[in-house]
Amino acid sequence: MRIMQLNSLKFFICALFICVCHEVRAQQFNWEAGIEKIASNGYYNLELSPEILAKTQMENLEDMRVYTKNQEIAHLIRTIYSNSNEISKTHFKVGIKQHEKQTVIHIAFDAYYVIDQFEIGIKNNGFYRRPVYLSKPNLPVKNSRKRTRYTNIEYYTISSIEEPCFKIEDGIRFKDMYLRIDNEDSSPLEILSINFYQQQRYLTAFFERDKEYVFKIGSKDNGAAVYDIDYFRDSIRTKLPIVHLKEFKSININTYRQDFLFTSKAWIWAAILILIALIGYITYRLIKDMDRPENGTKAL
Repeated sequence: MRIMQLNSLKFFICALFICVCHEVRAQQFNWEAGIEKIASNGYYNLELSPEILAKTQMENLEDMRVYTKNQEIAHLIRTIYSNSNEISKTHFKVGIKQHEKQTVIHIAFDAYYVIDQFEIGIKNNGFYRRPVYLSKPNLPVKNSRKRTRYTNIEYYTISSIEEPCFKIEDGIRFKDMYLRIDNEDSSPLEILSINFYQQQRYLTAFFERDKEYVFKIGSKDNGAAVYDIDYFRDSIRTKLPIVHLKEFKSININTYRQDFLFTSKAWIWAAILILIALIGYITYRLIKDMDRPENGTKAL
């Protein structure tokens, strides 16, 4: 009987400890927007503009979801390589510095933008042909003298006999970008303008007329969604009706932690202390009971 009581105590302690300390993460997003009503059931394209994709927090754009009444809807992300959108100049600032034998162009965006292509406007200075390095800045490392300031991502050649338009393979998210032009012993080129472009991307999904849908984006925790529809992407035509988003609103992440028992560290520590006290009390009672003779026996 006492062994059964001890085993029950162990089970109770383990279950209570798991309830207090175990953390089950819900899918969390930073942004959401309702999807406008559609006229009829069918597949639709949701246009992913540069401003929408700037809200993602993952390089591979895997943190986008569509829900209807908390049910996740299968979708595809498609890129239309023949079309592109220019990123508005209101979203970035350009700084140009002339160093010894090198022109350094710093582009600071107001968010992380997916860049697929860029164009440099050059004043006609006759014939020229120079290397251009597309780079990202390195994070500073304390007490490190060997670490370089930039990480080169792509290498191009800018020439007076070619269009100064350059592609970035697979698109890369940038918030800070550097373009470095090696001038060697030639005079620096006069930079007139810089334009950035993003390939047209769509989210494709099947929508029903009588249902309400919500688009969510912006999460570092969500992995890639795996849907059956991905195996049939070639069976769904590319040119589809367009569905539009309503206004975006920021999500308070704490509202999506519904499956946490406690969300405050103070509450967690209080629960742990109560648990320890409870374990001590129950253990004390069990020891006292074990010292007592069983019913029907007499102590010697």
